[in-house]
Amino acid sequence: MFVGDKEFFDFWPENLGYYKDGRHGYSHPADRDVLGRVEHPFDLNCLPGCWGGPIKRAPIILLYLSPGLSDSDHDIAKSKDAAKRFKHVKRGESAFPGKEHVEGRKWWKSRIKGFVDEKYLEDIDFLRNKIVSLNISPYHSKDIPDRSVLSSLPSCRMTLDWAQSTLFPEAEKGNKVVICMRSCRYWGLSNGENGAKYGCSLYAPKVTRGGHLQKDNEYLNSMLRSVDRALRK
Repeated sequence: MFVGDKEFFDFWPENLGYYKDGRHGYSHPADRDVLGRVEHPFDLNCLPGCWGGPIKRAPIILLYLSPGLSDSDHDIAKSKDAAKRFKHVKRGESAFPGKEHVEGRKWWKSRIKGFVDEKYLEDIDFLRNKIVSLNISPYHSKDIPDRSVLSSLPSCRMTLDWAQSTLFPEAEKGNKVVICMRSCRYWGLSNGENGAKYGCSLYAPKVTRGGHLQKDNEYLNSMLRSVDRALRK
């Protein structure tokens, strides 16, 4: 199914109350029947969200499977300004979380240092507006969700359809740099034995289980050049 920007962003209303359910915590209404039937590792006491950062305008998007889980995620969901923060994030224009989410910021910095020039790492606020993470799943979890669970959730299928219909073609044309950092087969990509590049700037490099780049990836230099060009625009 073709999913454009409008369909994808309209799927995620900004009203936090839309997601609150007595039995299922915070979840998209389209997912609740499935979540009630299957075993899953998700903590639904956290705010849902499949992206972090200004996804509507950022030139670099990193693909992952699902958000992790930390104490900050619970604290944010319980905070007085949770609804305001959620609304801001859902607009797809706010920077990647900063000091308000210590664990998230630490995780993000550890991932981007593998392919961002050191000169940029000194200005994290600049990078927070340039690099976005996108997960198939919107739900926080300490454990990796089973592929069958992801394929059954409408929210996950929406993300995949948007990525394959709209985001990936944009990267292949060179309008975005998209790098698959985890579970490329879940995203409908293949990295073969040494990594793969599709079109101008859609990459599926070889990575570790923790989602870090393998240094012997033969596509690394090409990817680093694409990232550097995107950051200098």
